[in-house]
Amino acid sequence: MPTQLDIAYAAGIFDGEGTVAIPSRLAVKMTTRAPIEHLHNTFDGHFYEWGPTKTGRPVYEWRVNGPDVIRVAESMRDYALTKRRELDIIISYYKYRDKYPDEQTGKQGDLS
Repeated sequence: MPTQLDIAYAAGIFDGEGTVAIPSRLAVKMTTRAPIEHLHNTFDGHFYEWGPTKTGRPVYEWRVNGPDVIRVAESMRDYALTKRRELDIIISYYKYRDKYPDEQTGKQGDLS
């Protein structure tokens, strides 16, 4: 179970290096492994190591997709400074997409 300090630190990493892709992804890529491992240990998700960059360094990536996005975004939201608005948007997207059916199909939103 992550502590509030773990979550606050993770939010700081995310604030500086993270990306929000609506509708369904939060991610951080870095050439330093330890912060990416911290994100993975704190929130689970996916951990990737990509081939070396032009400078020969590996790139590490943490990513969370689909329904887990809302859990992670809500956890980090109060600690985020630069990405708080993006986290609010993705939280709202998930919360309200399920409530309102698609106008074309009449089906509830897809959370994948």
